[in-house]
Amino acid sequence: MGDNRLGAILKKMRKFKGFTQEYVASNLYISRQEYSHYETGRVMPSSEMCYKLANILSISPDQIIPLTVSEESRNVSTNKVAGDFDIDSLSELLQDKDLLERIQKLPQDEKILLFLYNSIPADDREEIIEILKIKYRKRKKMNEKP
Repeated sequence: MGDNRLGAILKKMRKFKGFTQEYVASNLYISRQEYSHYETGRVMPSSEMCYKLANILSISPDQIIPLTVSEESRNVSTNKVAGDFDIDSLSELLQDKDLLERIQKLPQDEKILLFLYNSIPADDREEIIEILKIKYRKRKKMNEKP
């Protein structure tokens, strides 16, 4: 079962724009029923779909992406996302205007990286961090050579 906070935001923004579920679904090239599942929280949209939804609803992907953390990811590493905050406090973080401004100022590739990082299980995150450390050390070593 998906997260109903995302569904509530999608429904609110769709209605604010005056769009029907059919209209949004047709622009996403999916059925109205499939889109309805996003709004009810039965299905979580993919990262690609989040970007399409943000575009259709004329909102920042940052308003959708933090809410797409799957149920499985929530249960990994004692209910933590990226090891920095509880999923329960996510709504509080979304109210932090300074944090949102900093996220919105990130280049698009960094936003995508953060989203993808938060979408994978904790053990995969650790592996990614180790790979990045190796790459960093290699680059640093190459730059130190005379």
